[in-house]
Amino acid sequence: MTMNYTEYTIQLSTDPSYYGDTCSIDDAERIVAQLSELIRNEFPGIEIEVASEIGGKTTGPDEDICQDIHSWISDNWTAAL
Repeated sequence: MTMNYTEYTIQLSTDPSYYGDTCSIDDAERIVAQLSELIRNEFPGIEIEVASEIGGKTTGPDEDICQDIHSWISDNWTAAL
């Protein structure tokens, strides 16, 4: 059975400085789009909020699952580069 993550939200930032010193606005937007797709594939139903300020907060009813989501993103976000 596949878990449904509809009660969970992750915030992603389009702020280029979040992704490195040489990242442009266009690069940041592309990274967020690709990262969003990776996250949705790994965590079906998750809500993704995109903002121009620094994000990264994961929320939901189970703090352990929020930490698992955050850890997975920390370990895999470079696949979106």
